[in-house]
Amino acid sequence: MKNEKRLNNFILLYVIIAYAIVYFAAIVRFLPNYAALINLGVIVTITVAGYFIYKFEKNELEGIKKRILYEMFIAIFVYFSLIYLLGIVTGFYQNPYSMRLAKLFTNSIVPLITVVCLELFRYMYMSKNKTNKGYMVFGTFVITVFDIIISFYLFDLTLFNFFTFITVTVLPIIFKNVVLTYITTKGGYQSCLVYVVPLGIFKYLVPVLPALGDYLNCIINITLPSLIYLYASRLVTDDLLNKEVRRLAAVNDPKLKELILNKKLKKKVNLFKVFAIDIPLMIIFGIFVTLISGIYMYHLIGVDTSAVTPTISRGDAIIIYKNLKNTDYKVNDIVVYKADDKLIVDRIAKISANEDGSNSLYVKSEIEEDEIKYKEISKSIIGRYNNFRVPKVAYPTIWFKDKVKGA
Repeated sequence: MKNEKRLNNFILLYVIIAYAIVYFAAIVRFLPNYAALINLGVIVTITVAGYFIYKFEKNELEGIKKRILYEMFIAIFVYFSLIYLLGIVTGFYQNPYSMRLAKLFTNSIVPLITVVCLELFRYMYMSKNKTNKGYMVFGTFVITVFDIIISFYLFDLTLFNFFTFITVTVLPIIFKNVVLTYITTKGGYQSCLVYVVPLGIFKYLVPVLPALGDYLNCIINITLPSLIYLYASRLVTDDLLNKEVRRLAAVNDPKLKELILNKKLKKKVNLFKVFAIDIPLMIIFGIFVTLISGIYMYHLIGVDTSAVTPTISRGDAIIIYKNLKNTDYKVNDIVVYKADDKLIVDRIAKISANEDGSNSLYVKSEIEEDEIKYKEISKSIIGRYNNFRVPKVAYPTIWFKDKVKGA
């Protein structure tokens, strides 16, 4: 029986891996218009096979499973609230998919069935292999590979595009699948469906989408599963403690009093973690992400080139104040402007007034025969240095960016 179970596991998982190879080698290249339908057919077939091999264990929503499901609803609500609140700042764009009722159905039905089948297969596989960590790890890896291939798209094979695909698509999928494996073993398939269904189909159903950009999307889609895991694991630990209390109470074990005291202490510790660690860390993380993304007036950047060394050097991280009018700048202000896709720090050397009431801003370009030449930066200026600098901390990022874009 054990050997048969092992054989069934490897047959199904290696079929998925073999399909991933075929997908990369042929389907996405020669049949891109049919790739989604082919993916759907494959995952439905594998899910049906999984049902006959593993069966479908009944999953009663009670106790810890009900609590995890409730937390998942809250997490998804917070996720959508957050991205649309951010959209007020970053802007929105019109959904490219048709909003006609028939199109809403046809556009969303394939991804809906795909994500549902993938989670049902995960649940059946993990339910039968939850006592073997090796099988669970390998199964999570294979399901993650399949999830990545159904999200794969053709792009020019440059280092920059490859890096973008890895950070924006692959990393969030890895985080998501690790957490979903944990959730399906502790909370059942219902909690996983509450996670994947809204995120998988909402972009086909709403008229406008928040224009968050690659950076914010990556950060949010990595943070969401991480927070879900953090709180779900706390719920599971608390549930195990409650079960131990009930077990000891049933046999009048003298250790019960001590365990109850430990439970109360743990509850206080968890409450302390929320207010002293979780909330402050989320605030700090939110400020950091906001500064790097530049969605507000302050923007944290890494300096590519500096003409004001040693005050500011290449690789320094500085905060600049954006959204200034040209008339707000003064001579000798340290500013950041963009040239040749690089962020350059320099001092304003000259300002001239225009007839329309605006100013033209200049930095020193070069000196020839004691004559100073100036370069206008009025249209490329980003902001003014805000007297906050962390030396050299951004140098690895600048170096890596140069390598990637150079390639």
